[in-house]
Amino acid sequence: MEKRCSKCDTVKSFDSFHKHKGKPHGLARWCKECAIRNAKECYDRRDAEDRLKVKRTWQDSNRDRVNAYSRRWRKSNPDKHAAAQAKRRAYKLQAAPPWLNGPQKAHILRTYELAKLMTEVTGQEYHVDHILPLKGENVCGLHVPWNLQVLRGDLNRKKSNSMEGN
Repeated sequence: MEKRCSKCDTVKSFDSFHKHKGKPHGLARWCKECAIRNAKECYDRRDAEDRLKVKRTWQDSNRDRVNAYSRRWRKSNPDKHAAAQAKRRAYKLQAAPPWLNGPQKAHILRTYELAKLMTEVTGQEYHVDHILPLKGENVCGLHVPWNLQVLRGDLNRKKSNSMEGN
């Protein structure tokens, strides 16, 4: 005898289903494979939530250690910290499009790494600048790779929140 699994929509033999007294034929609606896969997904999701809860509890009770670690990380990764802060500001301004793909996000991070490298090599401060400002008077740009440029710090401050040439 055979039965169709309502989850994967394949026809399988009765012994591929768990027993269930309340169902027709005395069998579960899903095959054993689908039932096990579903249970594992639920377990993984629940397990991840539990891990997050434990992590937050530990962080709350060890706030000084967490803050010290964060300060050390920011000091040793200024380029990554600057990229994360710029992304955060862009999200707040709704200027970070959700359609950016992985290579484009990596390109943004490399732009911040380039600014750090140029600062180290030249001894002058370099910034990552938005060509079209995220919060301009007449036009607002996006936090995307083609709207970023590496600019000397003094020139970026002089440019302020305007487009070049204005």
